Amino acid sequence: LCGIFWVWALYHVFAKSEPDAGSVTFLFVIVSSIFGLLSIHFYHKERDDRARYFGIFHCITIIISHFLVCANFTAGAIIEENEFWVDCYFIIMAMGYALTALLFGRWSYKWYNLFSKQTDYGALMDDTDQDIEKL
Repeated sequence: LCGIFWVWALYHVFAKSEPDAGSVTFLFVIVSSIFGLLSIHFYHKERDDRARYFGIFHCITIIISHFLVCANFTAGAIIEENEFWVDCYFIIMAMGYALTALLFGRWSYKWYNLFSKQTDYGALMDDTDQDIEKL
């Protein structure tokens, strides 16, 4: 979906010579999605170190990029003199991207934590618990 909006923003910039922040913000969403795809790709290749590396980039960039798109739509509703239905569209899209920033950020955080280093619970045991391993 962002690809379509990004092309539309590029059309405004190059064909109509109008400034459109969507040409940057939608591209940032696409790049953050590529980080997520790379994380999944390396997970399937059983390279958890790379999956974790791209997973943290995805987690950070997906939240930032969606909030930037939210700010872009909010600015469009506030700055531009539009018809009422266009302002409603901008506001609904801003709320949608704010919601997806939270949801996708949470899911990405859960994905990233699948690869985080586990705590060494053996350090909590004292010397009297050595016989537990023999069981």
